[in-house]
Amino acid sequence: MSFKGPSERFREEPEQLPAFTPDDFAVALENYIEAGTAQHTLRPRQLTVFHDFLDFFQQDQGRGFVQMPTGTGKTVLFVELTKALLGARNENGDEPRILVVDPLKDLVYQTLGRKKTRGFGRFAPDLKIGTFFSDSSRIEKNQIIDKQVVLTTYRSLYLMHALDIIRDQTPEERDEFWRALVSEAVEKDGASFSSFSRHFANLHEQMRSREKIITGNKLLDLFNVVILDEGHHAMEPRAQEVLQSISPNVPIIGFTATPDADKTKRLKNYLPRKIHHFQLTEAIDTEVLAPLIPLGIASNIEAEREDLVYDSDGEYDDISLSHLAQSEKRNKLIVTAAEILIEHGIGVIINTIRGQRAWHARHIAELLRERGVPVEAIYDALPTSRRIDLYDAFEAGELSGLTYYGILGEGWDSNRAKGLINGRPTRSWIVGEQRIGRILRPGEPAFALDVVDRQLSPNYPVRIADIFSDRAIKLGDHIGRLTSPESRHVNEVLDHLAGRLTLMKALPAEYHLFEEIAGQYASIRDGALQSNEGNYHLATKINRRLAGTSDYMLQQVAKQLNAKLDTTLGSMNHSLRRVYDADQVMGLVEKLPITDPQQFYEDDEGSWATPEGVGILFQSLYPGMKPQLTQALLDDAAPELKRQILRSVFEQNGWAGKKMRLHQAYLVNDHFISTAKEVLSQYYAHATAKH
Repeated sequence: MSFKGPSERFREEPEQLPAFTPDDFAVALENYIEAGTAQHTLRPRQLTVFHDFLDFFQQDQGRGFVQMPTGTGKTVLFVELTKALLGARNENGDEPRILVVDPLKDLVYQTLGRKKTRGFGRFAPDLKIGTFFSDSSRIEKNQIIDKQVVLTTYRSLYLMHALDIIRDQTPEERDEFWRALVSEAVEKDGASFSSFSRHFANLHEQMRSREKIITGNKLLDLFNVVILDEGHHAMEPRAQEVLQSISPNVPIIGFTATPDADKTKRLKNYLPRKIHHFQLTEAIDTEVLAPLIPLGIASNIEAEREDLVYDSDGEYDDISLSHLAQSEKRNKLIVTAAEILIEHGIGVIINTIRGQRAWHARHIAELLRERGVPVEAIYDALPTSRRIDLYDAFEAGELSGLTYYGILGEGWDSNRAKGLINGRPTRSWIVGEQRIGRILRPGEPAFALDVVDRQLSPNYPVRIADIFSDRAIKLGDHIGRLTSPESRHVNEVLDHLAGRLTLMKALPAEYHLFEEIAGQYASIRDGALQSNEGNYHLATKINRRLAGTSDYMLQQVAKQLNAKLDTTLGSMNHSLRRVYDADQVMGLVEKLPITDPQQFYEDDEGSWATPEGVGILFQSLYPGMKPQLTQALLDDAAPELKRQILRSVFEQNGWAGKKMRLHQAYLVNDHFISTAKEVLSQYYAHATAKH
């Protein structure tokens, strides 16, 4: 060994860690099943899964998943599986170590079950359990070596893949190291006491720095079994990178309610063996889960205003849905529906649109509190401890509802949540089914309400009805059986809702239509349709010389100029997008009046102001209002305001020739002034009060 300086540690070659064969685990499962210890914990359907686990190990499958709906006991199932597999012993008599991966810290703590009401705390309180997070202390990270089971997140899994195992020196290694250091000092300066003492302080520091040894193994190498809660996250690229690095001799088992993102992105492509399958409809029909009453409330608001409303998976982009969050008419529908459900003793969760520091979630919660309803917002900027306190308050009945985005979307477990309001549309099948799973725990009937916005394109969202069939669900229909008292309760709630809201006569199921037709269209690449039938482009990619375009703006241009747009559809990122004849659009834009967006435009009708101009007009009253927000507020609250589309012409550094930008302008009259003041003052007062 060589010693180059006080900061260097010993580094070993990777050692062979304890390994287990499929037969080792199969024997442990057989013993567990024969002992019958789980019969007091698991329901009959859950017990059948253990026979499938046994078959999985006996056939040496290595990678697989269990598909079970949320609420059917996946957590207790993998806790019992963990207990069973810990009974395995290899040829050296070693006990396996097991890693459990959750999507979020909140779910890790829920799985941990520190209050002994769920998870490992309830069903396996005697096991030595540890946690690993990216922000854990070095001491906490090193302590996982002594644990039987370690819980972590998918995000922290990547760190476990990168970090070395560091161990303490043994007494023998310490003695050897000391002799080596003394010998080195003697060789340099002789064996006299005075020369040795000059090096003593440095030697002591080097000793301290080498109390730990880098073993050459990674933290992830410690584990003999990996269990993936919400296993569909295994399809994510970063998770795949880590999971593929794990030895094929280490079994990886996923648990999920939603193994398929779409027809091509499926969990079986990554974890090939489907160990067990339990359908959502079967779980409800067999009364493993609660019956469901699906409902729809029409908002009469367009879901899609901007062209850029989809991410790479075809899901809506939250920023492009901000006009829905800012619609007070739509928010009032959500708040009224929640208030009615809560009046009937139903715990409600409301998903909202992300952005502006969780503004939508916080706003809906505040509107309900203004009505005397105790509701709080859950979002990722809250400290984990605060979120846990809010979960507990909801479960204890101290809170009647929770608003959220994303963070309650999967894995969260509550017996009180029996009402769901989908305030944010989704095009993700996984998100759609996970939402429903939050309210189907066994017990009272569950109510799920979709806020149904107007759909201009065939990119239909995944609604509640889509999850169960490709047919609409009529008002009053339910999924699962209702007892007579439950039927009376449901009818009372429906009557109350119908008395204050306009419920849709049927909740549409249209997502399958998108899947049927998407493959019929040419693809879009770099904003252009890959076709020889014309020069068609996305609204935002018409021409490099043109900015400020969107589907909405082009439709307004055509209406203003009494023209009919030449359009077709193309396929892009799991969505169908409208594309426009770029040559026609540029010709129409050239006919629009030219303006300076920061000044009034004058014509025979009067003065016109763009959103930038409106901001300047009211800057002394409402400083800092962004043009996009100003336009969204005015368009939502005052659709009767007279508008026209104008263009500005400008030069840009590094660009040869002129560029153009489209602007929506409002006719400035007494009605506009009073309306704009009212709309902007309400929003500004609310926003400034928040901060």
